[in-house]
Amino acid sequence: MAEIGRYGGPPIRIASIDDNFGWKYNKVQLFDYCDSFGGDVCPGMVASWEWNEEGSSLTTTLRDGLHWSDGEVFNADDILWWWEYIATYTPDPENSPLTFGIGGKLASFLGGFSYGGEPLLVEKVDDLTVRWTASGPHPAFMHWLAYLLDGPEMYPPQYLEPLHPEFQGYAADDVESRVAQWAEHFGYISASPYAQVQIVGYPTMHAYILESRTLGQGSVYVRNPYYYAVDAEGKQLPYIDRLEIELVPDYDLRLAKLIAGELDLANTPTYNPWRLSDLPTLLENQERGNYVIGFQEAARAWAPQLYFNQGGPMRNRLYLQNRNFRVALSIAINREEINELLYQGLGVPWNLAPRPGQVGYVEGLGTLFTEYDPDTANALLDQMGLTERDSDGFRLGPDGRRVSLIVVFEQEAEPVETMELIADYWGQIGIEVLLRPRPTFDLYGGGMPNDAWDVIGWYSEAGAFYLTRQDKWLPGAFISMRGWNEWINSDGQSGEVPPPHVLDFRNRYFNEVLTSATQEEMADRFEDLMTLSVYNMWSTLTLHLPSAGHANADLRNVRWEGISIEASNHYARLQTYWWDR
Repeated sequence: MAEIGRYGGPPIRIASIDDNFGWKYNKVQLFDYCDSFGGDVCPGMVASWEWNEEGSSLTTTLRDGLHWSDGEVFNADDILWWWEYIATYTPDPENSPLTFGIGGKLASFLGGFSYGGEPLLVEKVDDLTVRWTASGPHPAFMHWLAYLLDGPEMYPPQYLEPLHPEFQGYAADDVESRVAQWAEHFGYISASPYAQVQIVGYPTMHAYILESRTLGQGSVYVRNPYYYAVDAEGKQLPYIDRLEIELVPDYDLRLAKLIAGELDLANTPTYNPWRLSDLPTLLENQERGNYVIGFQEAARAWAPQLYFNQGGPMRNRLYLQNRNFRVALSIAINREEINELLYQGLGVPWNLAPRPGQVGYVEGLGTLFTEYDPDTANALLDQMGLTERDSDGFRLGPDGRRVSLIVVFEQEAEPVETMELIADYWGQIGIEVLLRPRPTFDLYGGGMPNDAWDVIGWYSEAGAFYLTRQDKWLPGAFISMRGWNEWINSDGQSGEVPPPHVLDFRNRYFNEVLTSATQEEMADRFEDLMTLSVYNMWSTLTLHLPSAGHANADLRNVRWEGISIEASNHYARLQTYWWDR
């Protein structure tokens, strides 16, 4: 923190698109990233750690004296309980795939918490010490622990055991009751009320605990009396006693409340608080609203990521499964113009590639296929045989009908103007676009039929750490490949068989990158894989943008520079904030 703070002062008033503070913005983890997301790993609840010489076994030692917010001790037993009854548990081993975390537990489980498809061996050494062992060197494992969204700190055994299928006394062969119990209380667990910390009385390790929640209105959080962190003088954090979260789903209303001086922070769990297109208004009203605007290295941005549906409407599949078609769509976008017109020139054209300082970064890769080149885009489409056009200039397919793409996007996450410009650029190369704005997405579920759309525009992960964030780039793990995902996660029992080059690409990630002998070898292999990923253009970004946030002018220790918002999710180290009044 910048300075030692003082206790007390008024509540922090937060506007959110949800009616609670959310687990992402009120969390403590086993490990944390020191500064930038995907950089060096620092202690969290774990105080120290040690690898064996082979790099296959990591021994972690918790801080002594950790307690849940209800006063119960947190120790190695809690980690082992989470591993057995949450992380690796399934109520029906024969038929139910593991479904946990972003993109499904299977993806994360096979990626970080297994080796060669087999779960790690997790052992208790003593009350504070746990050993995690793979059957071979596993250099990526530290990053999985640092980016563990659904770790043991989210699942207190003392609260959850009475609800868990394994503690109901069901007969050994009563799978049906186990499945029903799991579905009722856990279901898609990272979105459950437990993981989201939305239940009053639910024990937590976070700095703040839920005092009250009014569904559809907001929540109140108060300081956790057992929170473990202290400042440099030994004073327990957090400094500020109370957080008041108000549900304000409408962007314009949030902006009006900010200018009126009614918001100390803005919390939007999916994307950044303020649009860069509103930056002049935001800056002009700082004194009036008693706030300051700050910028952070953003993992997420308002400029959309574009997902190409390779298993969608049948008449467009062959186009979207053609790499040249996808490349043509990318280079037909005038990113510089979008940047100047809508984002104050603050963005950088960027593709789906790691940022400098991250594992997998390759110089020049992030800008590949981002330069505006409509002539080459037209040539690529001509080479595909799409040379005939109708009277309006739109290309005709072999069936004599227009090549027409249904493009859906979330109105709140992607400003309409951005998507309209992209649609216009694609129209200029002869591709008709039918824009379909949607108020909200059922991102990984089945709320949007797979055969009803060709491209999704959804918030970008321009600064994401791709080594662990598979659902943004790995075929068979992200939203525009649902049929392939289903086939992979069901072990071929349902869904669509992915093309051989897709399976080969995935195998290189799981069987080469993640089984590297050293950190250096892993980095080299991942650079090669990221290069191949961008070349294939499974998906593309538009711009990498800074995040514009705000804080009340009287709040101290608000950190803007030198940290990626994904490291601690926008308002980094909020437990250190204090009122200078």
